[in-house]
Amino acid sequence: MTNDYEAYLVPSISEWRELTHLFEYATNLS
Repeated sequence: MTNDYEAYLVPSISEWRELTHLFEYATNLS
């Protein structure tokens, strides 16, 4: 189960990083 958990966790972190960049970009626009 550890491998399955990591396989799910890693993409989640990358997605959160993209969302964070988008949020910062939107904040800079306003």
